[in-house]
Amino acid sequence: MELAHLGMHVIILNYSCIFFSLGHHHLPVSKIATAPTPTPTNVAFILGAGPRVGWSVALKFRDEGYKVAIGSRTPDLKKAKEHDVLTITLDVSDIQSVEDACAEVKKQIGVPNVVVYNDMSDPFASVTPSDLLRDFNINATGAYAALRQAIFGFKTLNAANSDVPKVFIATGTTVPLFAWPHGLTVGVGKAALAQMIQAAEIGYGKEGFRFYFASQVVDGDKPVPNPSLNGEAHATAYWDIVRKGEQGPWSVYFDEGGNVVLQS
Repeated sequence: MELAHLGMHVIILNYSCIFFSLGHHHLPVSKIATAPTPTPTNVAFILGAGPRVGWSVALKFRDEGYKVAIGSRTPDLKKAKEHDVLTITLDVSDIQSVEDACAEVKKQIGVPNVVVYNDMSDPFASVTPSDLLRDFNINATGAYAALRQAIFGFKTLNAANSDVPKVFIATGTTVPLFAWPHGLTVGVGKAALAQMIQAAEIGYGKEGFRFYFASQVVDGDKPVPNPSLNGEAHATAYWDIVRKGEQGPWSVYFDEGGNVVLQS
């Protein structure tokens, strides 16, 4: 993945509470801290540093002139230094870890205006209730923490009259629509994540923030087998999403070449 300087800035308010306002419903959001006035620099933060999707996306944005940060449990410091990418250690199953990572990105390279959530768990053994909870925390709870922090950052950028794009992209899958036994926990978690993306788009689209659930597919709309997951395709598709300038459909399917084949 070719990403240029990806940096994600999150704003953590002290121990006050704010809300996502979605029609008559409110989603509680807490612990936001005021942030310094950001510069109009394009910053991308990639959560999930897989050798295919994560790094391909990071390098793509870096090559396009972004400051880039990439987060994972075990950062590849050598690779990051070679490509001038900021590494952040985080555990997406731990909400505090996600919030701390976002704050660190903001401190190091600024408030991120593009955030990509790329983590997921995919067990291939029998699934116990503990397995389901652990993987749900990775696929959904951690994603919610990252999404909330991204919105805080976007609001800070708007307050500073920054005209950079403000985009959150979740690496998706069509498994929630096509049940796959080995992907049970992925399907459950990603279904929740898709709901979050839709809610965020409804609640914050009017502020110019954009949200996407982007999935590589085969045969038009089928889940791509893991061995065929293409990092460069994700990098191309994500960059095209960011640069198009308007929301469009929240769900995006793309093929192995990174070409969008369906938006719904």
